[in-house]
Amino acid sequence: MNRGEITGEKSLGGNHRGEFTCFDADDIIMLAASESELQEMMDRVERACKKYGLQINSEKTKLMTTSETSCNIRCGNSVLEQVDTYAYLGSLISKNGDCEKDIRSRLAKGYAITTQLKSIRQGWGPWRGRVVSMKYYMPIL
Repeated sequence: MNRGEITGEKSLGGNHRGEFTCFDADDIIMLAASESELQEMMDRVERACKKYGLQINSEKTKLMTTSETSCNIRCGNSVLEQVDTYAYLGSLISKNGDCEKDIRSRLAKGYAITTQLKSIRQGWGPWRGRVVSMKYYMPIL
């Protein structure tokens, strides 16, 4: 599947109508100025997927707007779920652009890893009874 089948042009990323599509592996972000443009892009994605024998999992496909307006974008026979935040490439994206949830999530993950490393430093498991020098401990962090 190539971008042109979805964006309607051969250019990289956007097209003359202001629509934009960003691809990464099996993830796609589609940005449009109106609900009708977004539905048109979704329809093009569906057609391109069918052409290559791929299916879109409508349960995993989410919709987010930057306004309080609700959208009814259809994927196959299903209306896509509208969310306020979603995870994309390890980052939490929110509809208002606030990154507080993303920062808190990253701090929590870092704290969990640090706690696990502390147990190694204190002699847990195979390290029990051994002193692990800071020289070896710091590169692990």
